[in-house]
Amino acid sequence: MIKTTLGTTLPAIEMVKRLLERDWPAATVYRLTKLHRQLLPEVTQFLEQRQALAEKYGTQKDGAWVIERAKLRDLEAIPVTLDGAEPLPLSIFDGQAIPGDTCAELWDYLAAEPPTGA
Repeated sequence: MIKTTLGTTLPAIEMVKRLLERDWPAATVYRLTKLHRQLLPEVTQFLEQRQALAEKYGTQKDGAWVIERAKLRDLEAIPVTLDGAEPLPLSIFDGQAIPGDTCAELWDYLAAEPPTGA
């Protein structure tokens, strides 16, 4: 199980997509794809509600919605639990360098050691 927040889930799914564009061993692709599928329902739910949230908590400026930082922090702090998800052990990346921004966005989804039973 992975416990995180909505604020980390949104950028994490984009980082997983970027990682999937690289050449990895089959087992790594499998685990990245599995994580992507586990993140997808949370992101989809947010995206379905995004317009309504913007209209309720934001103001329109020059054709774009602007939400106050304090209100956005409350939204980003919403807890997200991914039942059945395991943090990805760094060893699955087969010693390949992962960009620092990618590691930062995936921090809640990475583990220094493989989970027990993996």
